Amino acid sequence: KKQAAAREAAAEAKRAAEAKAAAQRVEEARKHAAAKAEAAKRAAEAKAAAAKAAEEAKKQAQAKAEAAKRAAEAKRAAEAKAAAAKAAEEARAQREAAMRQEVAQEQDRLRATQLAAARDIYLQALSHQVAQHWLRPPDVSSDLTCVVQVQQTKSGEVIAAKVVRGSGNAIFDRSVEAAVLKASPLPTPEEPELFDPVLNVTFHADDLSL
Repeated sequence: KKQAAAREAAAEAKRAAEAKAAAQRVEEARKHAAAKAEAAKRAAEAKAAAAKAAEEAKKQAQAKAEAAKRAAEAKRAAEAKAAAAKAAEEARAQREAAMRQEVAQEQDRLRATQLAAARDIYLQALSHQVAQHWLRPPDVSSDLTCVVQVQQTKSGEVIAAKVVRGSGNAIFDRSVEAAVLKASPLPTPEEPELFDPVLNVTFHADDLSL
């Protein structure tokens, strides 16, 4: 009986040990599965975080590219606007310069016309005054012409009178020189800029005959 009881106790102990070992194996398997599940969860979370970060980075890159594109477009628009404004300003300045030049040219033409008319009047007055002092030599043809160089002061006082292009008739030439000297002081031009201290005047015999 003692041997049977010992065998029974040994068998019971063996069964208990086996049960305990089985329980340990189950527990270890459970722990291993839990650890594996936890690792898989962390891996999935890491993967999701990486994907989210990549998506965020992509969105930021797209936003940055879009901002750069808008900035470039705004810069080009501003440059185009500035270029157009500059071109318009240059065109306006050119138009104004052309208008000023046209006005100046017109004023110059008008002034030249006025001076030409004033010079004609001045020379006519001078010739008329000389004619009043000209003594026509006998047998002088009416078609004789000579050019006399007159040296004068601003007040018209004649300093010298010399024929610089003769008529071919010395008597006529000397008579004109004498008339110029006698006519001193000569008329002065209404336009001061027409005054010339050394003036060449053409005299025609028919014009001198009053």
